[in-house]
Amino acid sequence: MGKQRGRLAIWLSAMSVLAISSTTLSPHYASPAFGNDVFSISAAKDGKADSSRTQIEFGSLSVGAKKSDNVLISNTGSRSLVLLVFARFTQLAEDGQTTLISATDSKPFGMASWALFGSKKAADFNVTVAAGKSVVVPIEITVPKDAYPGGYKAAILVQTTLGTGNVAVGKRVAMYMTANVAGSLRPAVNPTWMNDSVFYEMNIRQYSATRNFAGAAARLKELKTLGVEAVIINPIFPIGKSKMVGTLGSVFASTDLSKVNPSLGTATSFKSFMTSAKASGLKVLLTVPLETAAIDHQWSVSKSSWFKRNSAFNLEPVPSKEYLSYYEYQQEELRQAMIEDLKSWVTGYDIDGFIFSGATSVPRDFLDELTFRLQRTKSLALGTTDEIKSGYFTNSLTLTSNSTLLDSLALLRTGTRTKAQLTTLLNSEVSKYKSPSLPLNHLSSYKTMEAGKTETARFAASLSAAAMLSFTMPGAPVIFQGQEVGSIKALKPFDSDFIVWPTRAPATFAQYQKLIKLKKANAALFNEKFGGTARVLTTTSNSLFAFSRSTSTNTVLVVVNLSSKTLKARFNSGVTGTQFKYSDGRSVRMTATSYELTLPAFGFEIFTKTAVK
Repeated sequence: MGKQRGRLAIWLSAMSVLAISSTTLSPHYASPAFGNDVFSISAAKDGKADSSRTQIEFGSLSVGAKKSDNVLISNTGSRSLVLLVFARFTQLAEDGQTTLISATDSKPFGMASWALFGSKKAADFNVTVAAGKSVVVPIEITVPKDAYPGGYKAAILVQTTLGTGNVAVGKRVAMYMTANVAGSLRPAVNPTWMNDSVFYEMNIRQYSATRNFAGAAARLKELKTLGVEAVIINPIFPIGKSKMVGTLGSVFASTDLSKVNPSLGTATSFKSFMTSAKASGLKVLLTVPLETAAIDHQWSVSKSSWFKRNSAFNLEPVPSKEYLSYYEYQQEELRQAMIEDLKSWVTGYDIDGFIFSGATSVPRDFLDELTFRLQRTKSLALGTTDEIKSGYFTNSLTLTSNSTLLDSLALLRTGTRTKAQLTTLLNSEVSKYKSPSLPLNHLSSYKTMEAGKTETARFAASLSAAAMLSFTMPGAPVIFQGQEVGSIKALKPFDSDFIVWPTRAPATFAQYQKLIKLKKANAALFNEKFGGTARVLTTTSNSLFAFSRSTSTNTVLVVVNLSSKTLKARFNSGVTGTQFKYSDGRSVRMTATSYELTLPAFGFEIFTKTAVK
């Protein structure tokens, strides 16, 4: 609706009589059409036609408001008619003119979905009008709580249904109604539960030997033990078969954003997964491909104009991914259908947020409306797998994948990184993200899996240091499936594969547990507003990188050896007094100007006011 609401000064005539084919007529009952059937719709006042009004104008309304008016249905034909009265969505055509969605049996989006007609207040109202007579039909609209601020326009339609035979002709007349919803966009904001949350990313079809919702649900208790608070699940929608990659296809090649992939289970089993997650205290975020879909998406035939096409009207392919096609967001009806599909995951399954793939490639006004309306269902965490992009994080998104940090930390394994390079990285992280935008600090991701690698192989001996930095640098840490047990298996992304979980939790599990405890015990490391202020500290070696994170009441000191050799060096902490070492919990006496320590290759130490156990 965003584009339509921006140009409401251009209207069509208030009334039009249309002859349309049987394929576009609503299937509801009304009189068969004949050539001498003549009927009309107009605004009504005191039981008569109100010639002073060419459309029904409801004016400025607030969310939740109700308002009524009347239309007059007149039959100037020679026989009694049973006519169907209903409302349908309109959009702006390329020439800037308001047009009616041609398929009147399509879903009534926007203002059309707010309207009820007649004494029974029905969305589809049948009225009998005798020859030469008129009938007043009441109309009432109710502005829903998720109505996007701005102007709206829809068509009130009166029509006959089908005649008989292969060339049956029906008739309909239309009158426009308008309203303006008061309000304005609100700045993007994070839910309160995100303040100190650690995220966990999983792919349902790889997470267990059963490769389904039930198998994933059975392992949620392990995540509760680990200490994470939010789970990001990769797309769970039905997958396209045309030009499918691998034997199972890509989870990002969706054919229907309103349903679950039957290979993962049923809608009921996904609800059970959600129930188990909530019982374990876990929030669940769903990853949604927003820019592209499978080339055999359910709409690719029935709604062919909802996808970008070339001059020959063939689908415009995604480079190097022939199984994907691009949505055509210039189609306003597509936008509304997408919004309704995604709302259903919140209202039907109690999803706690979304991570949108390709969010910064879709029109910003669509993303603003999508996120505005989603946030009216409940407070949600909303983000993207894309890098941060100006404008998209003003009113819509907060979370963003921190691929810059991931790529930079992957270079630690060389043993040649310097404190100057890490200083530049830290400073750029602080300047790039402004609250409430929040980077998700990954060491691994779905893209890493597509490349056939694991974080264990990519980071080698520097993995522990990299994991520590993902928790202590500004941002929210994300543990990728299997990372907490040091999984060394590169999962096949497009074929049947699954994580082989150890029977007993390895040492790495305890390491991540402790990092989570560190984060939750120190407000300086919290997510909201980046926790404490980050400041690089002076060291006596180019291979020793040190920084502090501080609030008014809490300070965390982080020191890491960037080299592949044992290092003995000093750093200026800026802190005087007793501190506790993260490595062994022992207390040390620290001075602000100089503290000496010895660290093994890629070793690190963290100092806090209270011991982390």
